[in-house]
Amino acid sequence: MGFIHSMRIFEKYWGDKENVLTVRYEDLQQDPFSVLKSVLEFIGYQVKDEDVMRAISTYPPQGDMLKHLASYSQNDLEYVESELKDFMQRYDYHIPKKFD
Repeated sequence: MGFIHSMRIFEKYWGDKENVLTVRYEDLQQDPFSVLKSVLEFIGYQVKDEDVMRAISTYPPQGDMLKHLASYSQNDLEYVESELKDFMQRYDYHIPKKFD
């Protein structure tokens, strides 16, 4: 799968850079206030809590997590999991054993 090769290149490139903040979409979905505030502070903005809340209420995170998994076979998911095991552990990703 070309995806795995691309993911390795992406990870290597950004892993070698300084001052990089990794944000998981799952974290943004679960706690948009804290994630957005940490991103803004990381890039040097001094923000007020009410400004962050206004941004979230105006542009809330959208989309279902894992919605794309239904387009992959169970074999494909197991292959991705085995090939990217280190990456998935580092970012605490898990593929459900059965996805319908």
